[in-house]
Amino acid sequence: CIEGVLKKKNECPLCRKSPVHTRPSVLARRMINMLPGECPNGCGKEMLRGDIEDHVPNCPFTKHSCNRPGCSFSGIREDFFDHIRRAHFKEMFD
Repeated sequence: CIEGVLKKKNECPLCRKSPVHTRPSVLARRMINMLPGECPNGCGKEMLRGDIEDHVPNCPFTKHSCNRPGCSFSGIREDFFDHIRRAHFKEMFD
């Protein structure tokens, strides 16, 4: 909300002082990162919110898309590896 106001005019909507500089609170960010969280991919792993970003690339439930031309496969890691072995192994290693 405040970002929309600041895009129109770079002044405080309450006191009208200008310019307004906003920056995230380091303390608030640290406190939020210490809150409990859960994997957004649905694997069920519980962790601190600050650890989610590191978990997602390694999560077995992260979706992977095949980048082979004409292939529209998208699925979790285990299914992706099976797809590569079944659909593209010969193409890749011939």
